[in-house]
Amino acid sequence: MASSGNTTAAVANSTVQANTEDLKFLASSTLLRRSEPLEPEASSAPRVPEEGADSAAGNNRRPRHYELRRNADDTSVIAAATRVLDDHPDDGKAAAIRAQAYFRLGRYDESAADFAVAVRASPEDASLWFGKAQAHERLEQFSEAMASYNSALAIEPDNVRAVYARGACMNLMGDLDGAVAAYADAIALDAKGFQQGLNGKRNRGTRNNIAVQPPSSSPTDASTVVPPSPALDSRAAGGTPALRAGARDAWDVYGGGQTAKMSYQPSRIERAPAPASALNLDAIVGPRAGSAAADAAPRNRGENDENHPNIANGKSSSSAYQSGDEDVASLAEVHHAKGFAHRKAGRFEEAIEEYTQALSYDQRHFRALFNRAFSYDRIGNLEIAIEDYSTALSIEPRASFALYNRGIARDKVNDHAGAIDDFTRAIAEDPNNADFYHNRGFAKRKLGDFPGAVLDYTAAIRLNANHHRAYYNRAYAYERLGLLHESADDYTTALQLDPENAAAYHNRGSLRERLGDRSGAVQDFSKALAHAAPGACVATTLAARAAARHILGDVAGAADDIDAAIALEPEAASHRRWRAARRRDAGELELAAEDLAVAVANDPSNGVAWSSRGYCLRKLGRFAEAHEAYTYALRHVDIAKGEDLRISTARLYSNRAYCAARLGQFADAAADYTKVLELTPDDAHAAHNRQVTLERLSGKSP
Repeated sequence: MASSGNTTAAVANSTVQANTEDLKFLASSTLLRRSEPLEPEASSAPRVPEEGADSAAGNNRRPRHYELRRNADDTSVIAAATRVLDDHPDDGKAAAIRAQAYFRLGRYDESAADFAVAVRASPEDASLWFGKAQAHERLEQFSEAMASYNSALAIEPDNVRAVYARGACMNLMGDLDGAVAAYADAIALDAKGFQQGLNGKRNRGTRNNIAVQPPSSSPTDASTVVPPSPALDSRAAGGTPALRAGARDAWDVYGGGQTAKMSYQPSRIERAPAPASALNLDAIVGPRAGSAAADAAPRNRGENDENHPNIANGKSSSSAYQSGDEDVASLAEVHHAKGFAHRKAGRFEEAIEEYTQALSYDQRHFRALFNRAFSYDRIGNLEIAIEDYSTALSIEPRASFALYNRGIARDKVNDHAGAIDDFTRAIAEDPNNADFYHNRGFAKRKLGDFPGAVLDYTAAIRLNANHHRAYYNRAYAYERLGLLHESADDYTTALQLDPENAAAYHNRGSLRERLGDRSGAVQDFSKALAHAAPGACVATTLAARAAARHILGDVAGAADDIDAAIALEPEAASHRRWRAARRRDAGELELAAEDLAVAVANDPSNGVAWSSRGYCLRKLGRFAEAHEAYTYALRHVDIAKGEDLRISTARLYSNRAYCAARLGQFADAAADYTKVLELTPDDAHAAHNRQVTLERLSGKSP
């Protein structure tokens, strides 16, 4: 019997051990060498053979590429972990593995439960507390998430991801002050690790290329890709999507670019992205052998044409090409060169035709795909441009500027997450390019991830201290985080680098006004107007200067500014409302009512404008029009929004009741006074008026 018991125990132990080993294997990855068929290099110079490779194989051998392939999909990992946990429910390692697999599959309840087991087994492991917090946050269990973030930070106080994530969680909970403080801490902590992370990327080398891949039986899971530092998980940042700002232009040639344009927005002026400029590849890889042309780019300000290759200097001719395969390749180059000539002259549709001809001879002509994508972008066919960039990347997956340009095109079609992914991949290939970080920050900002945007703008500035767009856009992000002084400092630096930036003057003026420096605000608004480009809309700046001047007592100057703003934008509701308020205060009720008529016609859901118009009309004795205005105002208020609004709503009912009574509509007046008393039961004036109205309605009062 004892022997039988020992045998049973041995079998059980053997099964447990087998389950554990099985889980270890399935949850891990295997380093494999890729075995790809050799294909001709269609768009770059011949590769240098890998160090130590068999030189007899010649230059047709590709460098070795390795990949870490996951040994199993998440479902299999969960099954294996479950077998271990069935035998040992407190096995922290198995619980942690299953928790991660559940999380990747979006099964956050089960993930949180398993992380709870894992942290009980290893309470000093900050990463487990962080994973538990993330699962709770996805479930909107914010108190539990905060407790877990705090536990993680108690173990690793300098964990920038945890500091940032806790701030994002505070933001979701409505603790904005706490979130701002956490974001500031994250920014400060990230500054310490940035250079170390950058050096690490520099030192990794490129000889052996290793990528993590899912198991061969499953599709690539993008959710498993972790962006390189300093990118953080931006999912939980929340916030309102940013207004448009100056994304770095797409590159027309590797190394090129254009200056962003400005656009004005109500109360906030930012730079709008300039049209994307694709990158020609010859500036990096050189012209292909036998090429009839070498690509060039539109110049940035200050660049010299002699620094860039030119189009063959007229030396090529079709008679110079040979027959056979070389002739086909040469024809592709001729069409590509013609396409580039058209593109350089701004004839993008003709350029597209030539690039298409080039591709009919060589479907893997990387530069033709790349430059056709650029041309499609310039004529507004962004989806086709993205397709061409994607095809080009299927040929050269590590082409950083192709990733960058596709990211800009994706951003333009509002695929901000896709843009961030492309910019992140571009950064992985070239971590020293400031524009890659800048544009990733721009895309993050559009998603409301202002802390993540600040981190990327800061990275861009570290790489290029003269990157005025990064200062400009970081200033905006700082302002949205409530860091007004930091924002003003960045606008000042941006103006030192770009002293004719009207948008930066306007935005700094707005900040100065908020900080109480209205004289400085007027000065900045005046400089913004002085530097505004011909034809640019300056009405917003005029209106802002009018407001600042009015507070400073310059009533005449304020009136001149708002009149000029309305002359430029006669239908702008905000300008009309502001002037109407000044006219009403001055007793010019007819003129105020006229301005408010335009305001409500262009912004019919603005309850304040309707209420103000009702006031002016009531004072003018135009009770029927006033009654109508108050009715529209009441349609656009919500008494659930707060005590002040509840009182304002009661006042609207009271004013409408007065108009109804003056029109002899006593039943309507009595009903409105009843509403007033429901909202403000202690309103003796409303109680008296309702009594009088009811008496009039019953005929008891003269």
